[in-house]
Amino acid sequence: MDTIKKIPLIIDTDPGDDDAASILWAISCGKFDVKALTIANGNVGLDKCAINALRTLEISKRTDIPVYKGAWKPIVVPAKDASWIHGEDGLGDAGFPLPKACAMPGYAPVEMIRIAKESAEPITILALAPLTNVALAILLDAEFKNHVKEIVFMGGAVAVPGNTSPGAS
Repeated sequence: MDTIKKIPLIIDTDPGDDDAASILWAISCGKFDVKALTIANGNVGLDKCAINALRTLEISKRTDIPVYKGAWKPIVVPAKDASWIHGEDGLGDAGFPLPKACAMPGYAPVEMIRIAKESAEPITILALAPLTNVALAILLDAEFKNHVKEIVFMGGAVAVPGNTSPGAS
C-alpha cells in the first residue's frame, strides 16, 4: 500500500472565523504535515488571534501543533480591526471557552525560519494573515527563502477597500 507524502506546512494566520475554517480543513484533509501556526495581528488583536488558534486546535484535538505569536502590528500601515465583522473575540462572539493551552515561547518569524531550516524538504507557507510575519522572516534571514517551496496566500485588494461588501460574504 502506498503512503501519501504529506506537504510540510506552516499556517501563518490571524484566526477569525474564516481562518479557523481553513485551519480545520488543512489539519483534517490528510494532505499536510502542519508544523506550526504562526500568528499575526489582523482580524482582531494578536492575543485574541492566538487564543482563537489554540481554540481551533483544541476543538480538532491537534494540540500537538505549536502556536507562536508574531507581529503585533503591521510594518507600514496602521492596524485595522475587523471585530465589526468577526465579533470582539474574532469568532463571532459565540462564547467558545478559553483554551487550556498557551502559545509557545518564541517569536513567530524566528520560528518560521527555524522550522523551515529543520524541514527535510522545502516548506509551504499558507499565509491567511497579513504578510507581516513572512516579511519579517525574509528580512531576518536571507537564506529563509531557500527553504520555502511556495507561499500560498489569501489575496487582497490594492486600490479598493477589499471584500467588505455584503456580496463578499
